[in-house]
Amino acid sequence: MKPHVLRSWERRYEAVCPRRNESNRRLYSACDIRRLQLLRLAVQSGHSISQVAALKDDELVVLTRQQDTFDFVSTVVDSGDPSEDDTRQIVSDALKHIRKIDQMSFEKVLEKGAVNLPRSKFLSSVTQPLFEQIGELWASGNLKIINERMATIVTHSMLSDMLKSVSIADTAPQLVVAAPVGQWHETGAFAAALCAAESGWRPLYFGPNLPAEEIAAAVKKTKSKAIALSISLRIDIMLVIREIQKLRNYCADRVKIYVGGHRVFDLKPQIKPTGVRCIESVVELKAELER
Repeated sequence: MKPHVLRSWERRYEAVCPRRNESNRRLYSACDIRRLQLLRLAVQSGHSISQVAALKDDELVVLTRQQDTFDFVSTVVDSGDPSEDDTRQIVSDALKHIRKIDQMSFEKVLEKGAVNLPRSKFLSSVTQPLFEQIGELWASGNLKIINERMATIVTHSMLSDMLKSVSIADTAPQLVVAAPVGQWHETGAFAAALCAAESGWRPLYFGPNLPAEEIAAAVKKTKSKAIALSISLRIDIMLVIREIQKLRNYCADRVKIYVGGHRVFDLKPQIKPTGVRCIESVVELKAELER
């Protein structure tokens, strides 16, 4: 079974609840593995995971033994990773439903992507390019605020549910996540928080439009080791730069500051000398945090 299928069964159906080690890695017991084997047999025999996830192990044994008396074709699981064409199609379908303000269909497209893709791939290849395109369409007058608002609410709800489902060790290092003054779009911040949780950190999420002194106070009070800021709007970019520079001055040198988002390229020349790290993708942030 692919890792993202295991995570989906755990998150959506609570099929198994593995323990976590100190670095937040899942630890599967022999009982967990046996249960997963039984569930996989049941799914291969034609049952959906939603139908069998709540069954007890002895009920699964009876079910799978009953199925042994019939001939059936096992479900073939493609071992290859989803292609770029697949993720582009998800983004294209999502935009189509956003234009129509078809909330239910948009939710289904996102759910399909979340189930079929590893979480980091879903963030980097679906949500990130999707909201970059939404921002460009809105800025050019080809998308109304109501379309963007619907997409944002649905996506935030999904990312929030994903974040709540991640089991984080008590000893995990803490990371403050926010969007600075002038930045009201928080999809990138949500994605950064989820990426941090998946990488073994405990994200402390404080939302949009937060002044540098408040972010620094949060770091000090919680003894956090790092900060992740999301920049998505080009509104008074010099204000954002000044806020980042102030934040670097307020925080000790040991506190790492990562800045990412659609507008990070506008900031790079001005903030690079301060030692703040510009992050261009969720994949890059994940690598930095795990390092």
